Amino acid sequence: MSRSKNNNQKENLIYDLVDLSLIPAFLLILAKVGGIAFLNWILNLDWRIVQDNGLFISFKLTYPTLEQVVIVNSYSNLFMYICILAGVMVVTSKSMLLNHKKASPYLVLKLAKMDLLHLLQTSIKIYKEVFVWILFLIVTTVYIFISFLLELNYAWIAGLTLVTTLVILWIIIQNIEEDVLYTKYK
Repeated sequence: MSRSKNNNQKENLIYDLVDLSLIPAFLLILAKVGGIAFLNWILNLDWRIVQDNGLFISFKLTYPTLEQVVIVNSYSNLFMYICILAGVMVVTSKSMLLNHKKASPYLVLKLAKMDLLHLLQTSIKIYKEVFVWILFLIVTTVYIFISFLLELNYAWIAGLTLVTTLVILWIIIQNIEEDVLYTKYK
């Protein structure tokens, strides 16, 4: 009986993580494509779409110079990173403010008066969401760093995203430690 319950919990966790990853995945793709389109329009770049016999995508963007490729890739990567970072900031703020364990009595009273107590969430639900967004932030940072190593991204963008990601990770770890200590010593 407990084995069946354990498998069901694993399935629910996987389902929750996949469900929570839809918004950041969509945002990541939209930010990259939107960043490329915006830069092509603003900089009035000479670009074209050519057919490619690659594995997954049958077309690709081409530019006449490597410099244009680096410009578009660097700034569209930065825009993509900023969009994911904004999502991380939202869920991190939510974990600090709307955690049912840490919410101030004043906030709880305000939410109750406005019939919004449902906004308060459990730690596990909040941290699942934080985990997914942080994972997307790390993947984006690794992608940018690999682009830099391949000389397709500016070094300052790779460095900035790496440092920012490390700082955000530190803040989130501190928040989780505080939550664990709060629970342990309450």
